[in-house]
Amino acid sequence: MSIAKITIIILNWNGQEDTIKCLDSVLKIDYKNFDVIVVDNGSQDDSITVINKQFPSVQIIPTGKNLGYAGGNNIGIEAALKQKADYLLILNNDTVVAPELLTRLYSATKRHPPDTIFGPRIFYAAQPDRIWFSSTRWNSNTLSYDFIGQGLTEDDLPSGDINSDYICGAGFFCNTNTFRKIGLFEERFFLVYEESDWCQRAARLGSHCITVSDAKIWHAVASAFGTEESPLRTYFSNRNFLLWTERNIKKIEHFKLVALSLRVFIPRVSISTDRSIPYYKRFLWALTASTRHWSNPVFRAKQMGVRDYILRRFGDCPPSLRKNVAERVI
Repeated sequence: MSIAKITIIILNWNGQEDTIKCLDSVLKIDYKNFDVIVVDNGSQDDSITVINKQFPSVQIIPTGKNLGYAGGNNIGIEAALKQKADYLLILNNDTVVAPELLTRLYSATKRHPPDTIFGPRIFYAAQPDRIWFSSTRWNSNTLSYDFIGQGLTEDDLPSGDINSDYICGAGFFCNTNTFRKIGLFEERFFLVYEESDWCQRAARLGSHCITVSDAKIWHAVASAFGTEESPLRTYFSNRNFLLWTERNIKKIEHFKLVALSLRVFIPRVSISTDRSIPYYKRFLWALTASTRHWSNPVFRAKQMGVRDYILRRFGDCPPSLRKNVAERVI
């Protein structure tokens, strides 16, 4: 009896080393009917040549330029739909997967409605027993997501299938008919928040998200940015969060968040109240601290993200941000 065809989509941008490790683990998957598409997002190294040589069975689709997570994966999704895949697994190239990953994700489809979106439990690559992503809940009090179980071990969390408000884009599994129904990722995000936005769109049409706790991958968190607190990550997170809230939460809550975000443009000088120190010294120290804060690259990136949201500048980040990033970025 035939089993469902699953296509794994992996996005690469100058990430040859990570992608090779990922493919090494993917090709050890025990599921019997899957293929792999690597979408190369305009790499300037020899990624395509090396991957093609080491993994001749893998289909490589070059985009010719950097389309971000959303645009690059959309190319892979469209190809998989044309090739009649039954299910898609979108996988970050800086992940390593367990051999039984597809078997367990596919088994979960038998327990839930056909338009359910599934994800694995994701562990830190640097701390293999510690969970990076298990499930999320939108917190209407803090107007932010709570990441349930982050930093804990499996023993600290329930097993089985777990409801989540969205599935992380590092490992994102669903029926291809769901993509036909919902559409592709919103490319204005470029990267960060596009998978959450897609899940919210799906939820409005009746889908729900499930983390399959016995399906596992390990993720080199933020390797695309250098760190999660890098200027590049800060820019996309701040700009795209405002775009996400515009599209997915109550208008009054969105306007509140926009108003709060504008505080990054208000200069602040906090002067010590220690009267044993002359006032002029306290003032100069405060002014120096404020100037240092305003010139900090991460703070400047936050300002740029808010500015570009207000000015409706979406897609890729300003070239000046990439120019100053030494690490490999998507």
